Amino acid sequence: MMLLAICCLAVSCGDDDDPGTGGSDTGEPISSFQFEVSDTDWRVVNFTNFSQNADSFTWDFGDGNTSTDRDPQHSYDAGGDYEVTLTASDGTA
Repeated sequence: MMLLAICCLAVSCGDDDDPGTGGSDTGEPISSFQFEVSDTDWRVVNFTNFSQNADSFTWDFGDGNTSTDRDPQHSYDAGGDYEVTLTASDGTA
């Protein structure tokens, strides 16, 4: 039996002029996403990006592959544990 386990990590990049405030009150990027494994192929994962105040995105799927799509779909070659990272940026950092 193969197992695909995904660990999620969201990172935001923006203007750090006022690090004490943060979040949507200042318009800084907030990274957020969820994922769903395909019903027909357990190696295919659909990612939905809920990031706010961002205009560019970099996904690292934890297997050496990346994407700059807003809502990518990724196919893993094998079962295993993968740490997925989404970095959202507003282009000011």
